[in-house]
Amino acid sequence: MDGYGTNVNEPAADALLTHAKIYALAEKYLISGLKAVALRQFKAAATVSLDIDDFLGAALVVYESTIEDDRGLRDVVVETLYEHSEWLDEEKVRDVVKELGALTYDMVIYMRQKHRFY
Repeated sequence: MDGYGTNVNEPAADALLTHAKIYALAEKYLISGLKAVALRQFKAAATVSLDIDDFLGAALVVYESTIEDDRGLRDVVVETLYEHSEWLDEEKVRDVVKELGALTYDMVIYMRQKHRFY
């Protein structure tokens, strides 16, 4: 707990979105150290209990603000969605996956690598 009654070990509700935006800014302004920190924080926030809406908002920012070859945040989004595949039962998740064709492609490739397709 910090001096304000906030548990510093739990990310804020919009932590994924914040880290995704910082990552995009760091890329734009070529601040590699900040980009690495944002990636590390994004990964950490993605491993704790997630809110689907926060995750979807972050996924949209990640796929709209990074180039295809920048796998950092994209891989975390794909791995998180893979680990929480039950989220695909939610219509709002399906809508985002449909909207982000690159995410759909990344999911298929990731599943192939995990030997879900033979």
